[in-house]
Amino acid sequence: MSHNPKTIAVIPARIGSDEVYAKVLVDIGGKPVIQHAYERAKESGVFDEILIAADHEKITRTAEGFGAKTYLTKMQHICGTDR
Repeated sequence: MSHNPKTIAVIPARIGSDEVYAKVLVDIGGKPVIQHAYERAKESGVFDEILIAADHEKITRTAEGFGAKTYLTKMQHICGTDR
């Protein structure tokens, strides 16, 4: 039996920030920052699946708008790794 495990990238994204609120949604070159991260991961060719784990519906709606799979997490996570 042959089993080829998938390689999955999880991009943590949170709405809060010490410096800039919702910085993952800031537009740079016509796209939100989170879309740039997603596209770089996709272009790498390394991952079978890419998921954006976000703590706010604004982020998940934006990500789904450019075709990303998303997972809505709790806002109480201590850090992105915990997400």
